[in-house]
Amino acid sequence: MLIETVRSVFAHVVDAVEIVMLDHARRRSNAMAVRHIEDLPAYLRRDIGILDDAEIGDAVERGGRRTDDRDACRPLAIVPHAV
Repeated sequence: MLIETVRSVFAHVVDAVEIVMLDHARRRSNAMAVRHIEDLPAYLRRDIGILDDAEIGDAVERGGRRTDDRDACRPLAIVPHAV
């Protein structure tokens, strides 16, 4: 009985550590993405769908999807590397 209890507690501890490690990895990845996007010029941020007044952290956290239809369809996309 004691061994089963110890195994159960150990299994719960392992599960909790895995959850914490995954959360830490997600937060670290998001922080790196935010730093990278902040370093981009404004026209590139607009090109990938992040509006000028948007919070970059929120955009990274929810996947960068627009919440409104402003500037949703442009006749031409900005492609600076092809100019």
